[in-house]
Amino acid sequence: MRLLTILAATLAALLAAAPAVAGCALGTPGETVEVAIGDTGRSVLLHRPADAPAARLPLVMLFHGSGGTAAAMLRDSKLEPCVDGPPLARVFGALPSAG
Repeated sequence: MRLLTILAATLAALLAAAPAVAGCALGTPGETVEVAIGDTGRSVLLHRPADAPAARLPLVMLFHGSGGTAAAMLRDSKLEPCVDGPPLARVFGALPSAG
């Protein structure tokens, strides 16, 4: 148990000393942009709230089922009016099809 406490304290110290990661550079606050996922032919919609701070943001990811689109998921989920709600980055996308 003591070893676990030491490991946890060491990990906490290392994380606290790590340099801050730069904020998301995709799009501008208040804008929804399409972001390609490498060379997969897939993309996601990323929305940064208009009042997004320069610091890290929590991320909410919403995935649609097979045959859908990110835009339709955003529209049909009724979340579109909420995209500039609390300071959260939002990603609307898809998981690869099982077939």
